[in-house]
Amino acid sequence: MLGRGRCGERKPQASWKKPGRTDRWWINLWQGHLPEDEWKYNLCMSTQVFMKLVKELRPFISLNPRLPNRTAVSAEKKLALTLNFLKNTGSIRMAANEFGVAKSTVSVIVHDVCQAITSYLGPKYIRLPRTVDEMRELIVKFESGHVFPQAFGWPGSVHDAKVFSNANINYLLQEGKLLQVYRTLLPDFNKVPCLLLGDPALTLLPYCMKEFPSTSTNDQVVFNDLLRSARNLIEHAFGCLKARWQILNRRDDLKLEHVPELQFCITHFLGEPLSIYDKTNPDWAPNENLGYGFCEVSVWSQEQYEGTQ
Repeated sequence: MLGRGRCGERKPQASWKKPGRTDRWWINLWQGHLPEDEWKYNLCMSTQVFMKLVKELRPFISLNPRLPNRTAVSAEKKLALTLNFLKNTGSIRMAANEFGVAKSTVSVIVHDVCQAITSYLGPKYIRLPRTVDEMRELIVKFESGHVFPQAFGWPGSVHDAKVFSNANINYLLQEGKLLQVYRTLLPDFNKVPCLLLGDPALTLLPYCMKEFPSTSTNDQVVFNDLLRSARNLIEHAFGCLKARWQILNRRDDLKLEHVPELQFCITHFLGEPLSIYDKTNPDWAPNENLGYGFCEVSVWSQEQYEGTQ
C-alpha cells in the first residue's frame, strides 16, 4: 500500500510563470525610466532604431489573438528579448530571468523573431543585384571606395575554399546565371567581367580574383596591396560583428537546423539600412563602404561598359 501510494503521487503542476521571476527591468526600460545608454548597452541600438525595426517586424511577430492574454508577449518584448539573447552570449537562462519568461518561451521567441528577419527583412537588405543597373551601381561604388575595378564584393571571411565552392553565388557565377557587366580596362585587352575578391586560400577563377603568390615586379606589388586593402574590409566587418553579438563566440544551445537561420539574423544587423550602429563606438562601427552602405559617388557614363549579359 505504501509503495502504491508513492507511485500514485502527482507532481506539482508546472506554472506558466515561476514565482519571483519578473520583467521589471524591461518595463523600466520600455517606459523610459532608464537612460538611453541602457538601450545601446543591452540591445545594441538606440530607441529610435529599435522602434523602426519593430515597425517592420510587427506584422510577423505580433500577438496571437488565439492565445490567452496571460501567455501573450508583445512584439516589442519579443524583439528586445531576441536582441538581448544575441548580445549576451546566447544564454537562454539569462534572457529568461531578465524578461520574466520561461526558458522554453525564450527558445520559441528567438526562433520566431530570427525566422521573421530571415524570411522578410533578409531578402530586402541582403541580396544579390537583380538588374544590370544595380550591378553597375555596386561596381561603381566599390571602385570609388577601394580603387579596385569591376569588383562587387567578397566571397566571405572564411579561409576555406570548400565554403566558397559549395556556395550558391559560386554556382551562379560558374553557370553564368548572375547578371554580368563587362568593361574594357585597358585598350586592346579583353573585356573584364564583374568579380569577387578572395583570399589566397581560394582558387583563382575568372570571377574570383586573388593576390599574386609571389611578386617580381612593382605592378604586382601594387596589385596585391590594392586587393588586400579592399578585402581586409570584410575581415574588419566580421570582427565588429563578433565583438557586438557575443553569441558568435560561444557554443550554440539551439537546434542545429536553426543555426543558419540565427546566423542570417545576426548578419542582417551588419548592414546600415536602419543606421543601427553607433558611429561613436569604434568597437561596433563597421566601415561605411560595406555592401550597400557605400558612400554616394558619381556614376560612370554608360559608354565605359562594353556590354551586358
